Amino acid sequence: MSTCHVADCLRPTRGGREYCEAHAKRLARGTVPVAAPLQEARTPRQTFLDAVLRYAAADSDAEFHKADAALYQAGRRYFATDVKVGRPEKVSAEVAAEVYARWGSIAATARELHVSRRSVQRALARGVRKFRAGVKRKQP
Repeated sequence: MSTCHVADCLRPTRGGREYCEAHAKRLARGTVPVAAPLQEARTPRQTFLDAVLRYAAADSDAEFHKADAALYQAGRRYFATDVKVGRPEKVSAEVAAEVYARWGSIAATARELHVSRRSVQRALARGVRKFRAGVKRKQP
């Protein structure tokens, strides 16, 4: 693997090209000089931390409103990419059925188990399928 032919660029090239991806795009667009310095790649976490610092250092109302909007957007990007919340833990069918029998409500069951109502519904549906699979049908 070779490096880009632009001075001071140590990025790798692909497929026998002379330039890295960023410089190849610049050549294709023809808008920015090829040798102009590239912006450093920033992670969403770095952007979020910079936005927090700008928010804390805001002196005027105008700066505060700009920093507030920037912090909101940076927070959305950071928590959408870096912190993967994902699906809640799978609730076992037996536990869900036991708690549901006590409360008689999906919402109350979800609150007690600290999961979503949809997770409780899925667990109860799994339990019903298991029960139906275990029951033998009567022969005529």
